[in-house]
Amino acid sequence: MEFAPFYPRFPQIAAQETRVITISENSAVDLPAGEYGLLESYCTASNCDCRRTFLNVVTKDSNRVQAVISYGWESRAFYVQWFGADDPEIIDDLQGPALAIGHFQSEMAPQILDLVTNLVLSDRAYIDRLKRHYQMFKASLPSPVQHSRRPSRKQGKVKL
Repeated sequence: MEFAPFYPRFPQIAAQETRVITISENSAVDLPAGEYGLLESYCTASNCDCRRTFLNVVTKDSNRVQAVISYGWESRAFYVQWFGADDPEIIDDLQGPALAIGHFQSEMAPQILDLVTNLVLSDRAYIDRLKRHYQMFKASLPSPVQHSRRPSRKQGKVKL
């Protein structure tokens, strides 16, 4: 499953609706002061309905990814059915927020995950925005290729 960023397809919407968390110098949060942008990515498979996003958390000062958070907003039962098995480790990574396996995670990633989970993903309006962006992104993909069956040939002789 490949994911691609939302902003190249919808730059104006991304500019207006990308969530940014600002940490002040005197904050009780155990993260360096600065701005942390949550850059959304979505699945590029047009025949996939995973209902997930990857949030690439980037600091404004360094423009470097500090954490990649996968987030699936549907129920656990949805992901069990979608995946086709109830493997707890896999379903835990599909449903809800988690640090994305196989992606770079800085030393701050666990604290960023806690912050995003408690501050951002508790905001119903933001989750609705992610769902809307997902639908927009998926609608912008080419339609899946339909594989037609090859017509069967009748057995027998052909008259010329």
